[in-house]
Amino acid sequence: LLAGTNGFPTIFGPVPNDYMIIGDTATLSGLNLIHKDVLSSGQSLVFSGDVSQTGSHPNYSLTINSAAVSNAKLASNAVTTIKISNANVTYAKIQNVTANRLLGRVGTNGSVQEISLGSGLSFNGSSLEGVASSTVEIVTVSNANRTLVLTDAGKYIRMVDNTTSRIVYVPANTSVAFAIGTVITIEQGGTKRVDISPGSGVIVNAYNNGEYIPGQYAAVQLVKTATNTWTMIGATV
Repeated sequence: LLAGTNGFPTIFGPVPNDYMIIGDTATLSGLNLIHKDVLSSGQSLVFSGDVSQTGSHPNYSLTINSAAVSNAKLASNAVTTIKISNANVTYAKIQNVTANRLLGRVGTNGSVQEISLGSGLSFNGSSLEGVASSTVEIVTVSNANRTLVLTDAGKYIRMVDNTTSRIVYVPANTSVAFAIGTVITIEQGGTKRVDISPGSGVIVNAYNNGEYIPGQYAAVQLVKTATNTWTMIGATV
């Protein structure tokens, strides 16, 4: 049994009240208790409580029982990553995660965060899948020209002006790198015409070489088919 006397761990021997104090009559080498002339022939030490023993006289190997290791018995900063085996870090030992969240880090380096799923994403069993949207975002541009930007991908752009003709500029890939397959819809929402103008090095193919939308509430779609090539679908003039 282990106890404490005068600040030292005390190991009780086979006879009640017979004991020796580690440091006075025995030494510890790692988890091995080594003694020489302390015990008489036939006597032995028995360990219990927070430790288990293996081996025999004169060397005992002591193992700390798992249940004996608690937060109260660990010094602050005593457990470091180098002392934890990779195989011992399992999912079961990680803090619970809120349902339908991902683990990662947003913005800056630091501790792991729970990340919510945005629109267009959902879990299907253990797989993360995109969800096709049944709606399109509408952007209204009033009394101004428009140079397409990356966030215009997939949107419906209404060009509204009843006084002055307006232009939608399609930039080169070096300026705005739309993904091939990007689709952008453009409507003439006002009474004045809307031209589609390709930037330097950009080709916009259209039926009959059309360049502008023919009238109010008519619309075209721009589909990017190559690095600097688009196809304009719909009625054009």
